[in-house]
Amino acid sequence: MPIGKPIDNIRLYIIGEGNQGLQPVGVAGELCIAGVGLARGYLNRAELTEEKFVNHPLVPGERIYRTGDLARWLPDGNIEYLGRIDHQVKIRGYRIELGEIEAQLLKLAPVQQAVVIAREDGSGQKQLCAYIVAEQQMTVSELRGELSRELPGYMIPSYFVQLEQMPLSANGKLDRKALPAPEGSVPTGTEYVAPRTAAEAQLVEIWQEVLGVGKVGIRDNFFEIGGHSLKVLQLLTQVHSVIGVNLPLHTVFNMPTIEEMAREISKHRFEEEYGNDESEIIRLNEHGPVNMFCFPPVSGYSIVYHEMAKQLENHCVVYGMEFIGDRFHGEELLTQYVESIINIQPKGPYILLGYSLGGNLAFEVAKAMEQRGYSVSDIVMFDSYRRTDKIERLLKEIDSEVEDALNEFSEQYLFTPSIREKVKNKMYAYLTYKNELVNMGTVQANIHALIADGSVAGTAALGDTLLWKSSSLANYTEYDIVGNHDELLSTGFIEENVKVLRLIVNGIISKTLTSNP
Repeated sequence: MPIGKPIDNIRLYIIGEGNQGLQPVGVAGELCIAGVGLARGYLNRAELTEEKFVNHPLVPGERIYRTGDLARWLPDGNIEYLGRIDHQVKIRGYRIELGEIEAQLLKLAPVQQAVVIAREDGSGQKQLCAYIVAEQQMTVSELRGELSRELPGYMIPSYFVQLEQMPLSANGKLDRKALPAPEGSVPTGTEYVAPRTAAEAQLVEIWQEVLGVGKVGIRDNFFEIGGHSLKVLQLLTQVHSVIGVNLPLHTVFNMPTIEEMAREISKHRFEEEYGNDESEIIRLNEHGPVNMFCFPPVSGYSIVYHEMAKQLENHCVVYGMEFIGDRFHGEELLTQYVESIINIQPKGPYILLGYSLGGNLAFEVAKAMEQRGYSVSDIVMFDSYRRTDKIERLLKEIDSEVEDALNEFSEQYLFTPSIREKVKNKMYAYLTYKNELVNMGTVQANIHALIADGSVAGTAALGDTLLWKSSSLANYTEYDIVGNHDELLSTGFIEENVKVLRLIVNGIISKTLTSNP
């Protein structure tokens, strides 16, 4: 809501969190007041005066009043009020200004009022929930679609509730405590279909519990009604606990409805009788002119690319490659990867990507593809150092590293014993593979090295931070990205880092069109 410009004898500032300086146009901060028209303080309220009337962080000797309001400058010199600072929340490590989300909702023509809060779900985790009053019925898909044009993924609410009117307190102000729990009051945009089988009914109950919603149809999309990568693992845990079927991670991404998942459970039960290999490849988004095959970090699972894939929708189709070294070894492992890739894309050129240890694996797969006559045009190394020597480590050291990693995962992902054991075996196999791996030889592909904050190789020459320069017979390019090694793919960082990936992908597409007019 625009609130105008400063009046005479008053200076207004938009200051960043922790007095970090003036915010540029369009960036939210705390609205502060200074100038000769500033009051001396609150009458007979010394503590509040001390809290609100503070030393001016930019002008020594002056005082400034901290309003507690969240605002930002508009290009025309007016100030837009976004809400109260005390309506900031922190979700999965990222500080979110609820007022910014509300402001975007209010830009939608049918929306008359909007409030966003953080609610705890059944597992005690905070989730964003948006409440709207609108002049027409709106769907989750259209609300999410409009917000995603302006906001990063971590700021898109998990739940939307449409109300006839906002609850008010006795003095006519919004009563946030009276806002109802989300019960699926905003339609998903998909016609509701009730469960028809026992398996579908069980899955409906599981989805309701995991997502914290009251009504789920068998054709609702998991990711459009509040699901995200963390919820995927909670869902699989519950499916295993209640139904007794241990579904692989890719099931939820490839079959995100209850109708599809129930069929997969039936198929899984049948195939368990005869043995069934876990899929080594997951399609993580839907649309794009080229494919990108992404190899996993040490966890062995490509679920880490889920948010990246969402950000690359319409730029490229992202396929996540699981580590299969727990089932295949040596040349057989590489052959299996090559066959999986060419089954999806029979002809080159191919684009490969690897984060951390996944980059080392991607390089080996690229060599194997070139040896078989397939053209790999580009490899993206997401903060992945070339391995130049074998690691001499005892098996008990690998065991210890795996256990440490699993303990961190368990707190976040709530693994059942069976899922924990599966992840443990995959990680152990991957780390054993890492022990023996040396990235020798060269490829015809271009190599793009994306370098995290603080990534420095002691023996690296200038312009060869990740040590891959001599491995490409084509072009080698380095790019700086935001966040340290562990943060690169996380929400809050991937939104910026994906801009580099889009630049690379667009360049590849342009070259392909030029060479094949």
